[in-house]
Amino acid sequence: MPTPAAAGGAGRGDEQADFLGSLAESSGLCMARLDRGLRVVRANGFFRRQFSPSAEDLRGRSLYDFLHPRVHSRVGYQFRYLAEGRRTWFAERVVAMRPGAAEFDGALTGVARRGSTGITVLLKTAAGEGGERDVVGDDRLSEVSARVLERVAAGESNPEIATRLRLSKQGVEYHIGTMLRRFGVSNRAALVSRAFTAGLFSGAEWPPHVLPQYIR
Repeated sequence: MPTPAAAGGAGRGDEQADFLGSLAESSGLCMARLDRGLRVVRANGFFRRQFSPSAEDLRGRSLYDFLHPRVHSRVGYQFRYLAEGRRTWFAERVVAMRPGAAEFDGALTGVARRGSTGITVLLKTAAGEGGERDVVGDDRLSEVSARVLERVAAGESNPEIATRLRLSKQGVEYHIGTMLRRFGVSNRAALVSRAFTAGLFSGAEWPPHVLPQYIR
């Protein structure tokens, strides 16, 4: 994975952070203010929805909680450079993680604010560019679709699902077809894989259950 990094000019960190804040709010990007221990002090709504669909307060959480362990070391070097004053900002490709260990690619920008002990981070996800598609919000599943998806993930056939959920065979086919189009996949196996990747399922249960926050 490429790891671009750039150093900003001296004294420009605070201006860069203010610019990133405006950019985040106007373009739907995730932004958080961190203390020097890389703990969240404040996060915008986009960041909270990305990493806390259950509306859990993220303040005090480490940024590393939202990044895959394999990028911790690389990102740690970048933040160390900020702390040492060797640069005022950086940009780094990362792999981020949602609750349930769902992974997605993104670009992390970090900026040290001049005259402050804080750091501003901005995360742009790769959705739409080969990254995972966000299914929160208007794309949440109906109750029936969620139950059908659970049975597909459990390996049941359409007739078995129809019997279990007391649906017609055509009804099961309708819900599966709708989800195939929504997730942009062509078969049942890919549908289940995409749902797991997007974090719809709890990773601790079998048969899998769609998490409540993804059901209308």
